[in-house]
Amino acid sequence: MDNISQEAVDYEWDFCSGELVNNPLAVPVLTNSLLFRTRSLRVIKQADGWYGFAIDQASSPNRLIRFFFGTSLSNTPTVVDLGNPGGLLNGAYDFRMHMENNNWYALVANTASNSLLRLSFGTDLNNMPVGQSMGSLGVLNTPNSIYLLSTGGSLFAFVTNGGSSAEIARIEFGNSIENTPSVSTFSVSGGAGLRGISITRECDRWFGLVTSYNNGKVFWLDFTGGIHQSPQTGEISFFTGFNFPASLSVVHDGGEYFAFVQSALGTQYRLNFGTSIIDKSGTGVSLGNLGISNENFALEMVKSDTDWFLFTIDLTNRRLIRETFLSSCGASLLVSSDRHPGLIDYQTSGSKKISLAVKDIAGNVSVTTRNVVVSSDQAPDISFNSQNNCVNHAINFAAQNVSGNLVSYQWDFKDSNTSNQANPSHVFTSASEYLVQLEVLAANGCKNIYQNEVTVINQPLVDFAIPEVTPVCTNQPYAFTNLTIFDSRIPPIWEWRVNGTVVSSNQQLQYLFTNSSSQSIQLAASIPGCESILIKNIPVITEGPLVNFSSSGQCQDAPVTFTNETTGAVNGYSWDFGDGQNSTNEDPQNNYGSPGTFNVTLTAFGSSGCNNTRTKPVTIYSKPLTNFSVALPPFSCSGTPTQFTDITPNPFDSNLASWQWNFGDGSGSSTTRNPQYTYQNASDYSVSLTAITNFGCSSTIQKPVTISPSPVASFTNSPPCLGVPVSFTNTSTGSLQSQQWQIESTFYTVSSPVHAFLTSGNKSVTLNVSATNGCISSINKTLVVPNTISPDFSFTRNCINQQTEFASNTVNPADPITGYAWNFAGLGSGNANPQAFSFASIGNFNVSLAVTTQTGCTYSVAKNVTIINAPQANFTATPLSGPPPLQVQFTNTSVNATNYTWAFNAPTNSTTATVFHHLFLMI
Repeated sequence: MDNISQEAVDYEWDFCSGELVNNPLAVPVLTNSLLFRTRSLRVIKQADGWYGFAIDQASSPNRLIRFFFGTSLSNTPTVVDLGNPGGLLNGAYDFRMHMENNNWYALVANTASNSLLRLSFGTDLNNMPVGQSMGSLGVLNTPNSIYLLSTGGSLFAFVTNGGSSAEIARIEFGNSIENTPSVSTFSVSGGAGLRGISITRECDRWFGLVTSYNNGKVFWLDFTGGIHQSPQTGEISFFTGFNFPASLSVVHDGGEYFAFVQSALGTQYRLNFGTSIIDKSGTGVSLGNLGISNENFALEMVKSDTDWFLFTIDLTNRRLIRETFLSSCGASLLVSSDRHPGLIDYQTSGSKKISLAVKDIAGNVSVTTRNVVVSSDQAPDISFNSQNNCVNHAINFAAQNVSGNLVSYQWDFKDSNTSNQANPSHVFTSASEYLVQLEVLAANGCKNIYQNEVTVINQPLVDFAIPEVTPVCTNQPYAFTNLTIFDSRIPPIWEWRVNGTVVSSNQQLQYLFTNSSSQSIQLAASIPGCESILIKNIPVITEGPLVNFSSSGQCQDAPVTFTNETTGAVNGYSWDFGDGQNSTNEDPQNNYGSPGTFNVTLTAFGSSGCNNTRTKPVTIYSKPLTNFSVALPPFSCSGTPTQFTDITPNPFDSNLASWQWNFGDGSGSSTTRNPQYTYQNASDYSVSLTAITNFGCSSTIQKPVTISPSPVASFTNSPPCLGVPVSFTNTSTGSLQSQQWQIESTFYTVSSPVHAFLTSGNKSVTLNVSATNGCISSINKTLVVPNTISPDFSFTRNCINQQTEFASNTVNPADPITGYAWNFAGLGSGNANPQAFSFASIGNFNVSLAVTTQTGCTYSVAKNVTIINAPQANFTATPLSGPPPLQVQFTNTSVNATNYTWAFNAPTNSTTATVFHHLFLMI
């Protein structure tokens, strides 16, 4: 592509333009309940990807919604509810995004408040915006849509007023959106309920469209006098079938101007103005609702590379809709901002529309469109490679082709020389970058072109400097400085030789001579296609000592020992430790007061006059600035763990690796970084910490630590019986300040709480006490609350003046009974079981029994015991005497009896109650 544009500063190529003449394919992207009354939608690109924003203008909640598509608008976005920034949104209809000085802003037409809002996001659209109301500016009345444009260094906002005046407010901010703007208005004759607005530029002339919602029209705005002046206005007459037009967008594609209009009832309209929009003529078509819904307001057109996307919102089903106009043209490069984009390949045949939009320094835009017809014949594949890069030397070119159907070659070396050979050689006479081009012709008549930049540079001019010292000694490294002049675009390959032997491929040479014979030094610098060589000689070399040393120790403020390992005849030594300290000892020591890398130099004074040196870097590492802290009571009290915390900062050049604690009580130590230690006694202790780095450098700090006396928590309680108030008594010792009880899930802060257990089982009771010095102590007990029992007893021989025996029938194996208390109607008592008691009279007596269990719980029972007269046995016999066998009649005359037993000294007895006959057989 040859760009012949003039006076342009910006270029925008589109090699697959013109797809907006196609009908869009609409698909739902996502469904979300946030999309309730979203009248507008804006999509912009930030460095990390594409973002979208919408505003739900319903009175509750009036919220800003953010979408994130990632790197492609074909992705399904994530959705975030940003709420109502500053509570300022109030029925907002439209907004526009703006970037200034890497900061993002949004200007919002806040419809219900008749105001303009400025939202500031900072440098990242992921930030929560900060809102500011700019008020009505004296011109806003039911503001609906807003459009932003920048020209001549000024930012303009055009806001449609939806009131009966059919006015548009022009708001000029000057060079910053943060400025206080100047305002003016102009009217649109015939308009009613102005809504959507969009403005474009044709050459140096601004032109816009605005929708008239209430009467179903679209009006044009022609700024013939400039953007600062009121435009001429009129109605679009070539298409009039609009039904409640709400939003619109004017775009330029393929050399033609298009306007897409969104109806509130779902229908979309496309207006095609052709190559000029300012002539106000064109064609229009209704696209229908594209099978989406019957309620849409928002419309946003976005171009990504060469592809157009149209986004709208289906309010009926609360869906984000994406419409695409994709057309695959098969271009190897879709878009470019280069003035000369190079070669473009098309992989498919047919008519291809290529557009170039250029902008001059004043912002004027000119667009050129060309149709290119690509044949269905296959172009031959072609490329080439080249060897060598040296000026005034032959550079070999070789064409690369797989199809094998080439019939001719045409080379253009871009230095006024050409060739028609397949693999030519060419000599460039000056160094430069040459965009060499090869055009080939295939047997089918198709041509192809391949371009590749060939770098041609001057041959290196070799030079180097030998050491300017006397004498030149063996065993001493010398620097040979490379002074070669060369082109940095292709650095040479270096080769150093000493006496014909290759010793280095580095640019600079550091070399040590090992013998005293004369030396030949050679430097070769080669680039593809040529080589330069220079040889210099050193005729005399003097024997010198071989200097070397080693060191041990690497810590700040600690001795570093240097061991001299020099060989050869030496008269003396001189050390330079790199920190301003020196020594003439053979094996010295040095203390470095600061960390860092020090170049230590050892000079050995040879007997032959050679004073050879050896320099080595010695790295000294920081000693740590050891420090620690101790927690205040209750974390530094006797009998409880005291928390020690290492607060030593990591040195800048190393890391802390180990710790050694001495807790000062004669036995306590630790290697943990932040240990806990329990002191048994309250006192003052001298605690030390040694911190050691990963390089073994250490320092120690010692601090006094006060361990305060801890209180001793204890308590007593009355028997824990079910359903009975249990008294707890704090018996803790120490200078107590407060206490806290936890009995089951109930908390008390009084000293002696009373608590009733309503269920049986194990019950946790905890007492925490705090002393006046901040120390605390705790005790926990588990109390067993037994189940209640129902005592019972029985009795026998309940006769007057007899020992009536009472026995407890109560059994409780879980909580054994340990005591008994009998009360015999106030006539007496007892604590035995069984227990006997004699009643002196008959009657009903209330006898009670109280049993005490092992837990200490007492349970009682009372019964009425009836005491009756004792029986009096008596009988009569008839006859009283006679010879055997004698039949005697016995008559029972006993009183107060219910059971009877007759005994006649016979094997059997009788229980007859009244008359009994017995036969006596012997005397």
